[in-house]
Amino acid sequence: MNRLVAGLVCAGLVWSAAVAPAQNQAEDSVLARPALVVAFSGYDALKSDVAMLGELTNNPNLLRSFEGTIAMLTHQQGLAGLDSGRPWGLLGAFTGTQAQAVAFVPVTDVSHLLDALEGVVGTPEDLGNGIQRIETPNIALFVKQQGSWAYIAQAMEALEGLPEDPSPLLAGLHQDYDLAVRLSVQNIPQNLRDQAIDQLRNVARLATVRQSGQTEQEFRQQQQNVEMQLAALSLVLEQVDHVTLGLLVDGKARKLAIDVGLEFTEAAVQQAGGAPLATAPASLVAGAMLPGALGALHLNVAGPAEQAAGLAAPLQTLRTEWLENIEQDTTIHDPRLKALLKQLVIDLTDEMQATAARGQFALAASVSGQTPLGVVVGVQVADGARFEAAIKRFMEGGKQIPGFPAVKLDAAEYNGARFHTLSLPTAEVFPNDESAKKLLGPTFDATLAFGPQTAYLAIGPKGVELVKQALDRSSKTEAVAELPPFKASISLGQLAGLLSQQPNSNPMLAMMALQLGNAGQDHLHLTIAPYGRGVRYRLEAEEGLLRVLASWGGIFAAQRGAPQ
Repeated sequence: MNRLVAGLVCAGLVWSAAVAPAQNQAEDSVLARPALVVAFSGYDALKSDVAMLGELTNNPNLLRSFEGTIAMLTHQQGLAGLDSGRPWGLLGAFTGTQAQAVAFVPVTDVSHLLDALEGVVGTPEDLGNGIQRIETPNIALFVKQQGSWAYIAQAMEALEGLPEDPSPLLAGLHQDYDLAVRLSVQNIPQNLRDQAIDQLRNVARLATVRQSGQTEQEFRQQQQNVEMQLAALSLVLEQVDHVTLGLLVDGKARKLAIDVGLEFTEAAVQQAGGAPLATAPASLVAGAMLPGALGALHLNVAGPAEQAAGLAAPLQTLRTEWLENIEQDTTIHDPRLKALLKQLVIDLTDEMQATAARGQFALAASVSGQTPLGVVVGVQVADGARFEAAIKRFMEGGKQIPGFPAVKLDAAEYNGARFHTLSLPTAEVFPNDESAKKLLGPTFDATLAFGPQTAYLAIGPKGVELVKQALDRSSKTEAVAELPPFKASISLGQLAGLLSQQPNSNPMLAMMALQLGNAGQDHLHLTIAPYGRGVRYRLEAEEGLLRVLASWGGIFAAQRGAPQ
């Protein structure tokens, strides 16, 4: 995500430096190598979205009101001359160091469309050769119809060499999204990218001021951090090929999604040893992402052996730090417990290293929204039996130590997994924390389960049942087949309900929980998936959440006196 922000900042600087119209410098059409593509799915798609918004807000006349506004602006002509079923687009490109942009709109007759819009854009001036000039409040534009498309540009030169059908230049964005913007970083001239970095460097240096009380060493570190960030920005401009932002309103699925896509150059992918999200084998623990949960998470990624080898040193450092912390912890009085904890750290980090060496990391988790809370986490490991043996050694040794939690080894067996449990008062785990007692109940119950290559941890009185559900779902291919490499989901209704039960909570939370609970389908989903030579981040809102947000928007508009 940092690469995305960096790319957008630099692109804005580049475009602002080159936005003046080109003057007879274009050797090719501005559409040949676009640096910027904006795609709009079309007027019919827009009306469909407005109709859906009206349904979500219980305002069935919203589409009629929208069309009435268009009729008023066009003196009752509507958008005559517009082909409402095809996409619109805008492309921006560079000729030398100058930026040009051309928009295109599907038409049956551009003259009819301009006549309908005369009240908005004024009376067009016919310049001959099929070109018309219109004056907007801030800028003059030139319009030319070619085939069944109207092209619009700020410079007449940009209207030369136009294709009969520009829609292929949208690269399918109009089919995937209602509205999308794509920035092709490598189509921005190198010297302009360098200028953008130089401008950022100058701004950053001016903003890097030594603060009162800041030591010389701290100030030098701050300066070094700024230089490192600028170096990262420069690297982004070399490695990123495309940045895509997309908005999708899906009327059939009743959801809204916002996408951010990052694609890297072929050279960057080869240098990295492969795509950012390499295809991983099926996860063995994906079933721990349980349906109906307050929150759920799934992660399943693969990496080359070189990355696994690179984890050896960090894991060794982590082991050393944990061992030192245990040794220095004055609250652990029994030396036997210290010895057990140290051995557990060694066994745990050994298993982490062995798992990393397999080249796959898979994890899934869920948390319930009712109290006492139920949490289940599943992790794919190199050797479940070896991991289980380490845990059992720790538990067996702990039985001899006063105050050690009540342990039950081999408490159950199910679907190839063996279960072990422990329990202790919640007050001992979270002393002086009343909210923890309310969320978890009077006892802190933990369930550990191990399969041949899996390990599960569940918290809560129904831990055994939660792990069994996760095991059942993990064994069903259809339950996990469509999961992307990363997915996180949260039910905002359940979250609001849980928070409303806490002491001194905002009364609005209870109302929010009620509204979202009544609406259902109140989840936010975040997914990360492969996208060409890169990755795509998607934030998706379900129908119930959209309904509640839309109703709140209507209430807010009414309070402000705005028309709905």
